[in-house]
Amino acid sequence: MILTTDRAQILIGRIIAGLLALTPEQMEISENVTQILANCFQVQLRSINLEVILDLLRHPLASLQTMGAQILLNRQTPAIELPAGLIDALIESPVDAVRSIGVQLFGQLPDELLVERLELILSFVTHEIPAMRQAIVPCLRRLAVYPEFLTQLVDRLLPILLASELLPGLHSFISELLQTELPNWMEVANESIAWMLLSSSAPAAQELAGKLLQTNSDRWAATLSTERIAALTHHEILAVRKSGWKILNTILPRLRQSTEDLLAATLVMTSKWEDARQYGFTLFGEILQPSELSPAVVISICDSNRDDVRRFGRDLVAKCFQDKDGLEYLLKFSEHPTTDMQLFASQYLENYAAGNPTRLAELTPYFGRVLAQVNRARVAKERIFNFLAAEAMQSVEAAQLVAEVLTRQSGSIAMGEKARSIETLLKIHQRYPELAVPITVKEVVLR
Repeated sequence: MILTTDRAQILIGRIIAGLLALTPEQMEISENVTQILANCFQVQLRSINLEVILDLLRHPLASLQTMGAQILLNRQTPAIELPAGLIDALIESPVDAVRSIGVQLFGQLPDELLVERLELILSFVTHEIPAMRQAIVPCLRRLAVYPEFLTQLVDRLLPILLASELLPGLHSFISELLQTELPNWMEVANESIAWMLLSSSAPAAQELAGKLLQTNSDRWAATLSTERIAALTHHEILAVRKSGWKILNTILPRLRQSTEDLLAATLVMTSKWEDARQYGFTLFGEILQPSELSPAVVISICDSNRDDVRRFGRDLVAKCFQDKDGLEYLLKFSEHPTTDMQLFASQYLENYAAGNPTRLAELTPYFGRVLAQVNRARVAKERIFNFLAAEAMQSVEAAQLVAEVLTRQSGSIAMGEKARSIETLLKIHQRYPELAVPITVKEVVLR
């Protein structure tokens, strides 16, 4: 049945009269009835007489006080026209829901009055009841257009964020407030604020620092070293890591002009965070062109202690390789302690070390490292044995070096590899009998 406006008002009046007659022991009845009224007569309740609302607010039952406050909030009467002291009384109510509504009504006062109430607003922002903090947010969002007020508010909130957290969730609330509801202050913030927040032990403060660095990436990039920027990508807070990525994109011209800066930027790929390493793979594998990466930069990436980064580095060698750089790759990769890079180095032996005793001498530590490994590096060992055997036949100088390498390793290598060593040493003895080798050829006695 659809009620006319007059009938609805009469019915509402009778229901409220009944509610006002309830005793504190009848709380469940009051909660049920007030919920029905709110659901069925939301529009009609807006025009209830103010005296009736005040009667509800004075009632000892919390549900009736809350209903009165909610009706007051939804009325068309401007907050400035409410009776003096009413909003303050709501804010001081012992009922949490009523206090929150009081804060919302306070936030509806004219801006010129609100900007003069900074201390009271701060008390709402830092209130122990989360609903009170949330209730003041729309007001703050509106007042953020006043630069002087915003500056004063931020100056008061930052120290709270940097200090020990007095209430659970307060740091996160302030950080989110400064990031999403009051973002204008960040565009004119001082760089020192970002580093101060970043050095805080509070994750919420560090989160804000990351957002602040992202906002000012263009403005602050020139003053930051590449090492410091890359270090941001190691941070446990995602917003901070993202700030590092954004600033690195900003300084791309610097990276393209300086090998030193490119080397510093490779620190991104030493991060323990996969998203940071993936950014590094994108930066060096897609954004920067192969012609912009010197062998020193590629070798630096291959020098990582992480398998995924070394794998990316080897792929990068294939993209960036120029024949003139082959020897540098061979010598540097031969110094690497990991078997994957030792194997990678072995593919360059034929092209960049063959027929060169001087180069052979430089690589003897590499040969020793690979051949000394037990039950590992099978393919690399095979390549080295074949290479050494071929080189030994090229000159007496090369044969001497090969003999020394194989003599040093013959006592520690496996039987199969020992046989390969003996075979090569025998060929050296036959080709260059004047060289001393640790084998003795005995005549077979025929009986």
